[in-house]
Amino acid sequence: MADLVASSIDADATVGVLDKIIAEQGTHPRFIRCDNSPELTAAALQDWCPLTDTGTAYIDPGAPWQNPQVESYASRMRDELLAIEQFDTLLEAQLLIADWTTEYNEHRPHSTLGMLTPTEYAQQWRLYATIGGRWVRAGSLMVGGVCHLTPVWSMRRSR
Repeated sequence: MADLVASSIDADATVGVLDKIIAEQGTHPRFIRCDNSPELTAAALQDWCPLTDTGTAYIDPGAPWQNPQVESYASRMRDELLAIEQFDTLLEAQLLIADWTTEYNEHRPHSTLGMLTPTEYAQQWRLYATIGGRWVRAGSLMVGGVCHLTPVWSMRRSR
């Protein structure tokens, strides 16, 4: 899962994060599943998708269950971090959110992943897919070639 922590997030920033993810993963998603928020429906993202041979799959308004992986992640982040912390600076928010994300992905087993961490789950799928002769991206970010996106929050200055 990629977390972009900023005082404002627009479509250009979203495209930048997607480019970074593709560089790290070595492949692009077949689809991006996301809600209809402005940073996910803007022209920059609409122009980017055909350039990377990536389709879009927007969830219906008011239907968060159509993107359950991200909704679960966002709910946990809100309950365990955002609702109990007051960030005094953007840097503090970036550091605390990065730490929480690392713990969530690398140290916390998930029941829906057979009590594996998302990192362990992704490693097992990569091994399985390599043995099967094809790559299948899995884990928190890309599941079955679908990149799941949603804005989790909007950072507001605490002072």
